[in-house]
Amino acid sequence: MCKWIYLVGLFALWSFVLAVPSGPVGTVPVGPPMTTSLDGGGGDLPPFESMADTTANIYIYVTLRQPEGPYASGIEIESTYCAAGFEFVQIKALQPLAFRDTAEVQFYMLYRTQWAPFTWGDLNILTSYDDSMWIIDPIENWLTHVDAVPYRWYTYASTRDEFGDTVWNREDIWGTGYGTKGVCDPNVNWYYVSVAADSTPRPFKFSPEPSRPVGEVDQWLYQGDNIVSYPVDIGVRRVDSLAMVIDTIDGIPAANEIYKWNASSQNWTRIAFIFFGSWNGTTPVAPGDVFRVIKTDPDSVIWQTHTPGYVPYDADITNHSLSTGGLSLGDNYVMMPYQEYNMLLSTNSSMEGINYVRAKDMLGDISTATEIYKWNPSTQNWTCIAYYFFGAPNGNTRVLPGLPYRVIVNGDCTWPPE
Repeated sequence: MCKWIYLVGLFALWSFVLAVPSGPVGTVPVGPPMTTSLDGGGGDLPPFESMADTTANIYIYVTLRQPEGPYASGIEIESTYCAAGFEFVQIKALQPLAFRDTAEVQFYMLYRTQWAPFTWGDLNILTSYDDSMWIIDPIENWLTHVDAVPYRWYTYASTRDEFGDTVWNREDIWGTGYGTKGVCDPNVNWYYVSVAADSTPRPFKFSPEPSRPVGEVDQWLYQGDNIVSYPVDIGVRRVDSLAMVIDTIDGIPAANEIYKWNASSQNWTRIAFIFFGSWNGTTPVAPGDVFRVIKTDPDSVIWQTHTPGYVPYDADITNHSLSTGGLSLGDNYVMMPYQEYNMLLSTNSSMEGINYVRAKDMLGDISTATEIYKWNPSTQNWTCIAYYFFGAPNGNTRVLPGLPYRVIVNGDCTWPPE
């Protein structure tokens, strides 16, 4: 009798084991919460199925995930250099490479793009090209240009992007006027991130995400009116300090007055001016702000914003509350935000096979916008680049992240939407 009972029990246990499937990995069903605690507290547990007359089938799902690699070192832009036939952007690692944990981080890589990559998805927006096209080869030794292994940044605290690749000068990829190699081209801006690699396992483990992006952004200043943005963080938070940065570019005085747009009153308000040879103005400023800069010096110059070059997150940009100012139509001056730009770029690339954000894409993304204008610094006027035609947004002009635009709205809105 005991043997028979033992066999029945063994058979039931065997049936229970077979009931655990080897089904698809990676799906985690969500069920109702069950409260308990290690000390016996918590809420009442529901009756366990073994108390019923039937036997429970218990399904166990397991998610297998590749362990995350080491975190990337933060980076800064130390300087840029532009001369005929020779140019570079110098990058500094915030974590000294010589003292890093070599058991986890074997090397770093640098990625360069024409947009600011915050995530791996932002790095791989254009999936029609091989990923290696986004990698630059950091130079280990500035004098000999020797690098032990291509695409790997090992020991030196600083390295240079000397634009040795040829991918970025292809106008068939980037559009007419946007095929370029170096920092000397003021019509193209560059953004960088660092990625850490652990080569001990196979396959390699890389950073969960890239480092925070840094960038260098170029804007022209001509005699007279200029509309410029504060595109990347250079550590300046007051307008008189920003004015002093803008005022002397390559030893040339570049500014005399600075204005900021007041959307509620629909006019420019002067926030900084020179008084007896010194700048006056205490208005707070931050990356993302747009200004009108008055310049009396006749020489045209490029304001190159890059040190340390931290790219602002969209949530940190304050100038995207668009308003009519109580009128039927209202002027607004905004900087194209970086993360929203990446979203639009990703959508356009995957759906239409194009590699840039057009003015009509920006127009359709702003709920109450009716027109978008782009500033022409040489002619000092606004050009309409997007408008509605028979209910549909029109305008194929390329827009760039970090640059200023004039947006006409017929109702108040927040953009990007929160």
